Amino acid sequence: MSKKTESPLDFELHNACRVGDPVWVQRVLDSGRVHVDCQHDEDQLTPLMVAIMCRRRDCIQVLIAEGADPNVAKENGLTAIMLASQIGLEDVVRDLVRLGANVDATNQEGGTALMCAAQWGWLHIVEALIEAKCNIHQAMKDGTTALFLAAQAGHDKILSLLITECLKRNRDLGIFIGAPRQDGSSPLFIACQLGHVESVRILLENGAEVDQSRLDDATPLFKACHKGHLQIVQELLKYQAKVGMLPNGESCLHAAALSGSSALIEFLLAYNDDQVDPNLSNSEGRTPMDLAIQAGNFAIVELLKKHTNTSLSATCSSSSSSTSSLSPSMSCLKRSSNSTLEDGTTEKSTPKQHVRFDLQKIDQDGTRVDHHLGSVVRVHCRMVSSDDLRRQSQSPVRFVWKNSPLRQARSQEPASVEINSADCCSAVLTH
Repeated sequence: MSKKTESPLDFELHNACRVGDPVWVQRVLDSGRVHVDCQHDEDQLTPLMVAIMCRRRDCIQVLIAEGADPNVAKENGLTAIMLASQIGLEDVVRDLVRLGANVDATNQEGGTALMCAAQWGWLHIVEALIEAKCNIHQAMKDGTTALFLAAQAGHDKILSLLITECLKRNRDLGIFIGAPRQDGSSPLFIACQLGHVESVRILLENGAEVDQSRLDDATPLFKACHKGHLQIVQELLKYQAKVGMLPNGESCLHAAALSGSSALIEFLLAYNDDQVDPNLSNSEGRTPMDLAIQAGNFAIVELLKKHTNTSLSATCSSSSSSTSSLSPSMSCLKRSSNSTLEDGTTEKSTPKQHVRFDLQKIDQDGTRVDHHLGSVVRVHCRMVSSDDLRRQSQSPVRFVWKNSPLRQARSQEPASVEINSADCCSAVLTH
């Protein structure tokens, strides 16, 4: 049924769906003075959408029996089946499919019901949508696909199901698995970044390109080293991932030096490859030891000392006198401009953009989804204490102490931070 002029009773119908009173819903509809698909002036939700959001199955059935249209959409493209797919109502999704819901409808960012289900891990809903012949290759405006979202979240069964379905449809699996976002991140890259070992295995076993790089030339192995994911590094090297210098002027050992993982450094140094060279300088003339010193990873410094031609004292001296920053691809910081040193002097440098975390909780990758209507991931920051920063060691957030690390840890004074927005996750939102 098409949308008609709203009745004065629309608020009552919405409220009846919200509280979950099917008798009330039926009574309002029987009055003949309100349309079953009336949309609220402010949020544009239909009664069916409200009932789905509130998980009011009895009210949903009344609305369906009264002819609710499953394809009525908000201005941002949101439909009832997207909502049901996001919150995990498999029975409702199947009912909506039987009613003729468009399983490939998109919101303003290109998100679909399949993407919602893949993002939140609802395997049976993904199965229902595939049975309804949904488009598994559909991509959002930024290139994100359902497969990407499953790999990002580590939903391995959904990942395998989508790959199997691609093969059943006789489509090019290599293109499907390797489809990148606009920033060049592939499903394999995001799984490596977020530490999903089994997802990485599934993708590699099905032919994912092991060295497919992001636009900044970072490879899956580079990012796994940067995040300190030893198991994933080991999996990637089984497929001969390149460990040497990348076009961005960095090597995987440079990335690992920033990870804080001594086990990873030990593994790489023992790896039988001439390209794993602790004396190798990046495009800015910095060795892995230089980066480890600047990041305060002194256990890693001690490991690297045993394999380098440069003494620790010489390296420390070079590090303290240099005002050059690490390369942007490493997401590290220089000192804040005009920061005060231990001897009371001032070190001047040009800082990168500094940002602040807001008061909301940051997830494990240092990013937070900003739940604006139809928007995708946004990243927010605030000034944080040293304890907060230590807990975010695997995040794209990097920091620089105002004074020395030990003094900072005692005083709990705030430190300057910045964020690498390239490490952000994707999201399809339905609010």
